[in-house]
Amino acid sequence: MRKATARTRDIESESPETSALRRQLEGGLELLETASTHSQTLSTALGGMAWGRRLRYAAESLQRLLGAEPAVLEALESLRRRAQREQDASGAASRLLREHEAERERLSRLIARRLGLGEWGTLAERLKRLEALVLLMPLPPGKGESLLLAGSTELPPAGLLLRFLLALAFAAYFLGLWAAVTLQLGFIVLLWTRSGSYWLTSERLIWEPRLGLSVEVPLSALGDSAVEVSPATGNITFFGDKPLTLHHISGASRLVALLSIRRHKEFRGAAATPDPRRIISVVRARRSHPPGRTRLPDEDGQVFLRPDFVLFIPDMEARSLLETLTGAREPAIFSPWLGWEDSEASMELLIDQLQCLPEERMDALLRKVAAAGRSCVLWEPRDIDWELTGDALVLELSREGSKMSIRLAQRGGAAIRAVTAHWPGLAVSSPAPR
Repeated sequence: MRKATARTRDIESESPETSALRRQLEGGLELLETASTHSQTLSTALGGMAWGRRLRYAAESLQRLLGAEPAVLEALESLRRRAQREQDASGAASRLLREHEAERERLSRLIARRLGLGEWGTLAERLKRLEALVLLMPLPPGKGESLLLAGSTELPPAGLLLRFLLALAFAAYFLGLWAAVTLQLGFIVLLWTRSGSYWLTSERLIWEPRLGLSVEVPLSALGDSAVEVSPATGNITFFGDKPLTLHHISGASRLVALLSIRRHKEFRGAAATPDPRRIISVVRARRSHPPGRTRLPDEDGQVFLRPDFVLFIPDMEARSLLETLTGAREPAIFSPWLGWEDSEASMELLIDQLQCLPEERMDALLRKVAAAGRSCVLWEPRDIDWELTGDALVLELSREGSKMSIRLAQRGGAAIRAVTAHWPGLAVSSPAPR
């Protein structure tokens, strides 16, 4: 509304000659003014230091300007004919023609400089090349993908900040105040130029530095690439066909852990969060072996309770379980500062990501774990004896002398009862009277 009011005021205050020209061009001048607004928006985005980042947010102006280009050329030709009939080069048509052509020339030069096009192409062709660049890197999440994690560099990681403060104190003590100020300014500039924002979606990883163009890597392209993590600087480097370094990332361990799971084809297309309507309960349990000549020790682990099966997975590293699920050896996560970095996916995160999968795929992977052995046990509900006891929620499962005991707080009871409601031979004991 404010822009419309300002435009109305400009039209009312313009010269009679310009008003007459506006009527003669029959909407052509309004079209040129609208195109000029979009052109200025694009020129501002391309003229700044962080032009790659700004270009994303000028995508609408780019598409509108490109779509209106044929009509703009027609309006310019009409304006040019009017200017040729003027006796004086300072007439309204001549003046407006020079302004619009200069604006278009400036935009064309900016696009050519940013994309390295030299003298190639008309403005329309350069706009199409620019549009192709924007379309290659849409703002996340794009169509058919979900956003998993996002972040940006706001403060330097603690390790990097500590090293800088020590260097600053050294410079101030031995070299003087001006040396410390220079060092501080250099650190701020270096951090700003190397920092940026990242997005992890279900399909790709996008890194948008403050300077330059955004870089995106499809998760499928990461494959078994090794990952280098520096907790001191917050840098993450992915080695592969398209090496990529993310600088000064806060919470680098969380990003690397998610990537170590989502890079596998088995997790492609998984949702961002588990479906709360899914009938499943994952709880801690203790499994005892059947009596025999050799008494085996009890095992602690995770038990997946599903309407169709019960799966017990003894305590193991999440890395080992992920390798069993995907059949692929997990690439190393190496830290030059702390040796082998423990940024790998935790068991809790892996279980959470499993529940983000489509239900059939999740069940198939869980059955795959049971088939791989490694002390994993899968029972069918029809083959087990079970009892759910009282408010304390003690679930006892037994089969051929082997037992599982599950004890948990009342808050987990709803999920367990939802699962056991699908099991045959319901056995629920009431709590003992107090």
